[in-house]
Amino acid sequence: MTWLMFQMSALGPSVGQNVHFRAREGSEYASERFGNEVGRLLGVIEQRLSAERYLAGDAYSIADMATYPWLRPTIVGSLEHYPAISRWFEELGARPAVQRALAVRLS
Repeated sequence: MTWLMFQMSALGPSVGQNVHFRAREGSEYASERFGNEVGRLLGVIEQRLSAERYLAGDAYSIADMATYPWLRPTIVGSLEHYPAISRWFEELGARPAVQRALAVRLS
């Protein structure tokens, strides 16, 4: 439950604000503030996924399902600084249900 709360209270709002303010001109303070916060949160996730296969431990859970879509718009570039997130991201992206969901969303 802790990682699901992390997604709802920290990651979701910060990523949403980061995407919002980076899409608009003239809000450098907000862009920098939320960009830094997303970077910090990625560090927290990287540390967790370095120790566990999934966010809540050994099993794929609602925490992974809820977090993955929030990271998609965030991780546009390279994941070279986040090898554990990269592994997790690729593993989740290869799941048939995730692929079907993305196909619906993108069609």
